[in-house]
Amino acid sequence: MAFLFAFSFVSFRLGSWDSVPAAHGQLNLLRVIVLDFETEGGLDPVLGRKAADALVVEMTAAGGYEVLPRDQIIQQVKAQGLSFPLDALSQVKIADELEANGVITGKVYSAHVSTKPPRAKVEIAVSQTDVVSGEPVNGARTVGDTGEKFGQVDPAVLLDEALTKAAYGAVKSMEATRLPKGIVQILDDKGEITINIGARDGVVVGMRMAVTRDEWMADKQKLITRRIGEILISGVEPAHSTARALPGSLGIQTSDRIVAIFETPVVAVAPGRTQVPVREKPKSVVGVALAPLLGLVLFIGGAGSNPTSEAVSGITAQAGQVGSDGSTVVVRWSIPGILDPKSIAGHMIHRSTSPGFVPSMTNVIDFTDKTATRYVDDERDFDDNITVDVEQDTGVVTIQHDVAYNPSRSVDPRQQGGGLTLDIEAVHSPLIPGVTFYYAATRVVAQQPGIAPPEGGGTGGGGNFSIGTKSIQAKRPRQDQGGGQTYELVLSYPSNATGGATPLDKVPLLSPPPLPNPGSDSVNLDNVTFTFQTVDGGDEYQLQVSNNVIFPVTQTFQSPEIVATGLPGGTLQTYTPPEGLIAATLGLTGASVQLFWRVGARNIRDPLRPTSVGSTNDEGSVWSSAFSFRTAEGPPPPPSSVGKNRLGNLKQLKRHLTPEQWEALRGKAGTLTPAELRRLEELLKEKMRSRKSK
Repeated sequence: MAFLFAFSFVSFRLGSWDSVPAAHGQLNLLRVIVLDFETEGGLDPVLGRKAADALVVEMTAAGGYEVLPRDQIIQQVKAQGLSFPLDALSQVKIADELEANGVITGKVYSAHVSTKPPRAKVEIAVSQTDVVSGEPVNGARTVGDTGEKFGQVDPAVLLDEALTKAAYGAVKSMEATRLPKGIVQILDDKGEITINIGARDGVVVGMRMAVTRDEWMADKQKLITRRIGEILISGVEPAHSTARALPGSLGIQTSDRIVAIFETPVVAVAPGRTQVPVREKPKSVVGVALAPLLGLVLFIGGAGSNPTSEAVSGITAQAGQVGSDGSTVVVRWSIPGILDPKSIAGHMIHRSTSPGFVPSMTNVIDFTDKTATRYVDDERDFDDNITVDVEQDTGVVTIQHDVAYNPSRSVDPRQQGGGLTLDIEAVHSPLIPGVTFYYAATRVVAQQPGIAPPEGGGTGGGGNFSIGTKSIQAKRPRQDQGGGQTYELVLSYPSNATGGATPLDKVPLLSPPPLPNPGSDSVNLDNVTFTFQTVDGGDEYQLQVSNNVIFPVTQTFQSPEIVATGLPGGTLQTYTPPEGLIAATLGLTGASVQLFWRVGARNIRDPLRPTSVGSTNDEGSVWSSAFSFRTAEGPPPPPSSVGKNRLGNLKQLKRHLTPEQWEALRGKAGTLTPAELRRLEELLKEKMRSRKSK
């Protein structure tokens, strides 16, 4: 049985940063202050101190941070006449006085310990705020889970381990986050701003970016960085983007620096319950609207007690083959066997160009209906307004899609309702070949809650929680007239983000050209050089030649990997196979035959090789179209290989021959035909039988 553990008496086993030595001035260290975490749902505030301590230990171990000692923070708070907890402005002020670059804050959303079997699970969120801009620039939301243990384990030890794992995951996620940075290049008379970074750098439509400028302060005799304003990305190309200034910006100029604003999650939480993370919609984000989550409360009674709430698991993303809708990424996940398939409405698909991103309603790109466990992303441009309804008495789910291709998106947010209906506005921008994408999924299920609220909290009694800046009244599950609970739509935890998947264009093939072009009908396999071009994002290539257009493994020659790391798309590459190797692999006899060749590419930084939703022969690379050619007529291959193999089978007869006879046989083996060898074998066997009869 799971229970919330009281932390007030737990001795912390992860250490403290009270005595962490300062390293101010060391190169490449981010100087930060770390404040005690907030706690949610009635958790003991001591847990916030422990979570902060765990994070500091992991940040220090990572080596990229200089964490100021807690006593310095306390002294500065007292010197400024402030008190804990600090508001956002006070946090930045204290950090600035201590010459820190960032403020690290966090929140503990849940903590559960079970005894049979021993297991602890905690969920935390971390946010890093830049002192200059006052904007969040990094963050993470992670779960630390000890897994099931054997025997008896002290609950305090379990919680320490869970906190350590959560903190470690948060630091790794933050280390992997790289916000796009650049400069303002062009300002036109219509107010359009052009910046020097684009899709290859992770910029996406709707991204907000802070604009800063370095200025010399004569009174302080030092250079300071001043925040000028914000821009909103409205158009993205591979190497540059266009944007417009948001209200409040103070005269943006060329050469001003820009950096993407990190989107921190805002989580709707009723006291004593954990709920799905959602994010407030930026007021001017292009074409993105929040789906309100009124009534979509995710009830969790304890670790593992509700399979509906379990995060989508087994999610992977792999570059796929190029199809009619361009480059693709194939996303797969699994569904817990304990769930009733009829209750599953579908899965929201989230996408980002940032590793370890936080899934939210602002990065939903599509919705898969019912029990689908695969989604193929592609280069289509569309909006899909999805309406999911559940009939409260029967639990029957209906789903409607309203798809608009190549939409002209408005900057004004669309207001939507809640209740038994979930409205999702999926904004699917095209995949960009050569750019690495990351994915996550959230399951939508219709169920009867069936879990009573905890005494003195939970959803009973009207607990308040927030979605963005709106205060929402949490309601009890609805009751039908017979006293039973009616059906509601419930969201699972989002999955973790996948590893990167880099969609690629088809590799352009050059020579040998395809039939019937000149030079394609008489190719000498002993002196052929295959020529192709690289593609953006591809840094490893393989060439295949086959006598079958579907390239079955048993009828295909495959080259070693051709590494082309760092080469831009369109760079010429060649491959010359060793003489005779293709003919020997394919068993060619010298007659002119039609062959097919193709080249596959992949990004070696993707954790999984490309996949195919069709032929298994296409696994492992993103393949080009196949070119066909005919080989030149050549002499038949010598039968020596056949003769020597057959001769190997006759070695047992060597003792029946004189040395002269054996050497004569060895000398002729290279020119004997298979029929002659079979006749020789029969004669030798006959001779052996005759000797035995004597």
